[in-house]
Amino acid sequence: GWRVGEVRSLRWDAVDRDAREAVIVGKTGARRAPYPSASAVVLDHLWEIGRGFGHKGFKGVFVFPSTAGAGAERSELTDWEHNRSWRAAVERSGVENVRRHDLRHLIAGLIGMQTGSALRVKEAMGHRSVAMSERYVAPITALQRRSTEQAAALVLAFGGGEEDVSAFG
Repeated sequence: GWRVGEVRSLRWDAVDRDAREAVIVGKTGARRAPYPSASAVVLDHLWEIGRGFGHKGFKGVFVFPSTAGAGAERSELTDWEHNRSWRAAVERSGVENVRRHDLRHLIAGLIGMQTGSALRVKEAMGHRSVAMSERYVAPITALQRRSTEQAAALVLAFGGGEEDVSAFG
């Protein structure tokens, strides 16, 4: 769910591989952001690949360096390079009509559905305001409906009025 620029400019000194989080700098400032174990596998692999840069295992500055320059002198991945890699990955996946930013929207929507909290979405996505995050949270009526259905199923199950409690989930 990080912004494209946050990923492109990610530096190794901002990554805490043990805690599985990074300090990312985006348009709303710097924030600590956890990353999932699947991303940890990729970062660990990139860390090992980077051992060839410089001397005595120096990894270089950027997690995703530009192909221009040599060794640790490389700059951050350019938008053009990122676009080229993105298009190649999308083409290989067979997925159609997906943009880079669509994944960010997907993550925000999933966090909003899971938590029902615009504040949690704001924290995770680095939005400036809760108002920006509110569009990713399910309407309160949908959350209320789900909660009342689950509560009713539980009451019926404990009261003996319903043999099947599968609706409780």
